[in-house]
Amino acid sequence: MMKQVCSLIFVLALAVAFAVPSHAAESGEPEGHGAGHGAACRDDMKKFCKDIKPGEGRMMECMKSHEAELSSGCKSMMASKKEHMKERMHSAHEACKPDVEKFCKDIEPGKGRIMECLKSHESELSAACKDVHSKMQSKMDQMKHMKKHD
Repeated sequence: MMKQVCSLIFVLALAVAFAVPSHAAESGEPEGHGAGHGAACRDDMKKFCKDIKPGEGRMMECMKSHEAELSSGCKSMMASKKEHMKERMHSAHEACKPDVEKFCKDIEPGKGRIMECLKSHESELSAACKDVHSKMQSKMDQMKHMKKHD
């Protein structure tokens, strides 16, 4: 279970790493907004995954398979993103724990089943869980929007 969480955090951190810096450059945001580290990861992506067709998680899987070979700048950014994501996941877990126990106790964790269960009970969720769920959905929508414009 912990390995799955760490793997999910790595994949989400990669998604954020590639989506946000390219969007920042596109929108004219200042350089200090993470663009330096994003460039390091983009260089690694070109180096290790140039023949990979983007989409359906293929690029993230490629980068994950080269995790040990990534540049120090990219590794540093990934570590920072992982830590931030762990904190957010822990907060989300704590906020929704009573709802998961109430509505999803018989659901096998993994492959988004718990999230789907919570989504199916959206109108019944506690305020804290609704807030976390809304923020996570907003981030996912933001990432999808940025990906469409890359």
